[in-house]
Amino acid sequence: NGFVFDDAIFMERDVRIQAPVQWRLLLTKPLWLTESDKSAAAANQHYRPLQLAPLAVSSQWFGGSALPCHLLNLTLHFLNSLLVYGILRRVFLGPNAALLMAALFAVHPALSESVLWVSDVAGLGATFCMLALTYVHARKHGSFVGATLVAVLYLGAMGFKETGILAPLMLLAFDATARRGTNENARAIPWVDYGFLLPALSVYLTLRYNALGTVVPANLGSGMTVPELAINGLALLPKYASTYLRSFDLSLYHDFTPATGFDDPRVQTGAMLLAATALVFLGTVRERPMTAFGILWAAIAAAPYLLVR
Repeated sequence: NGFVFDDAIFMERDVRIQAPVQWRLLLTKPLWLTESDKSAAAANQHYRPLQLAPLAVSSQWFGGSALPCHLLNLTLHFLNSLLVYGILRRVFLGPNAALLMAALFAVHPALSESVLWVSDVAGLGATFCMLALTYVHARKHGSFVGATLVAVLYLGAMGFKETGILAPLMLLAFDATARRGTNENARAIPWVDYGFLLPALSVYLTLRYNALGTVVPANLGSGMTVPELAINGLALLPKYASTYLRSFDLSLYHDFTPATGFDDPRVQTGAMLLAATALVFLGTVRERPMTAFGILWAAIAAAPYLLVR
């Protein structure tokens, strides 16, 4: 397959991709803008210097071919599947069960857009970094080398996609649940890893502010109040969850009619789904920490995508 949508636009119009002397601008400019107009940059909100790197490399050394970019996406997805297996084995899931779950992750149709669309190397890269830092955090037990690697991977996750900033919550989810299911020597929480995350976060926020003129997005709600955003997050939750249970008729675009109150059936269904998930978590956190870990991981990962824009 060739380049589509954003891929083609970047390849045709972005001077940072077309000229190696401009690659430094990947670190100092927003994803979509190359001007220095801070007000325009603030309206964009995307700062992902690593997302465009594969396109720049392809443009310079592979004649602008999409093939190397697709191979990179497939490679990242394969590595992510291996990391899923490694993490599941680390928390003492049996080898057969871990292999089955990793295989399901590898072929799940809901992940097809991430793998097949070149520009979503952002999502694949962020996922790789977040899975890898969780795996290192689980194995190194707070060593200096492990903490340094975790920090580097954290910076990489944020460089690929903004949602990478949630990695500390992923580590807390692991330490609060799955770590208790490992052996006695592994139960000590490696707090040094969290300390090493702070410099990485500072570097990212500094670069982001320099590129966008802001840190926190100003237009996420599209005019909605915080309560309206929460209501519509609940309304979106059933559709989001059903995509993973019934991955048919997938589409790049989805129409969404905003909910106006709790009388909307979608909001009521979302609230019941959230309450049921919370009850399952509370019922498993002590006796089945692996299940509780999975619930927390899924909730943290889904949260940004329930923000209706």
